[in-house]
Amino acid sequence: MPIEGNTDPRYRDVDYAPYRLVVEIDGRTFHAWLDQHDHDLERDLDSLVDGRTTVRVGWGQVSRRQCTTALRIGTLLQASGWPGTVRRCPVCPGDPIRGPRATVPTSAVIW
Repeated sequence: MPIEGNTDPRYRDVDYAPYRLVVEIDGRTFHAWLDQHDHDLERDLDSLVDGRTTVRVGWGQVSRRQCTTALRIGTLLQASGWPGTVRRCPVCPGDPIRGPRATVPTSAVIW
């Protein structure tokens, strides 16, 4: 998703613009090199200057611990004014607080 940064258009994985929260998914494919990591840190700093918080999550958080990650992102969104609630994923047994699967409703996702 394009975001206007301080120096040039930036692309973010997920931008919850109304809640000033940016979520970036880091993986080895695009984040293995020091210069790319440095570029990411610059973008994070630009976001913070613009009043946005950037959260970086790794591949394991998205592919293996997605429910716990969704719960945490939902909690951050609530702290930023999102009126929704994090609810349990229908295909997972267990409690959304302890996992294994919780979801942030798609109505909160701005792609």
